[in-house]
Amino acid sequence: MAGLVSLILMLHSINRWLIVVAAIVALVVYAMTWLNNSPMGQNRRPMMIYTGLMDLQVLLGAIVLVGMAAYPRYQLEHAVTNLIAVLGAHFLARLRAATPQAQARNNVLAVVVSLLIIIAGVAVLPQGWFG
Repeated sequence: MAGLVSLILMLHSINRWLIVVAAIVALVVYAMTWLNNSPMGQNRRPMMIYTGLMDLQVLLGAIVLVGMAAYPRYQLEHAVTNLIAVLGAHFLARLRAATPQAQARNNVLAVVVSLLIIIAGVAVLPQGWFG
């Protein structure tokens, strides 16, 4: 069981960098749409990828938490903080706007707010981002 938990923890660690890349891509796409008054069209994919990776991260983290017998306080704080980030990203991304620019603005806001909460959630871990 310990080997499986270690594998899931490694996948959890790798996925955080995929989330960072997806966040950067989403920020660039939606900021350009918002600032250039471009039509958004079917440009929901970057946000879907970003929130999908965050959902995967929650699932992997939950498996790691259940697989470990001990629950240090910092792990629980990390889990709760990042769950709030995921819920916030989903909520803000679901806000429907009248114009494509307003929707792009909402998506930029969703990514920025969730990233700030994620940074706070990772900061409580002893190893931080690079552990």
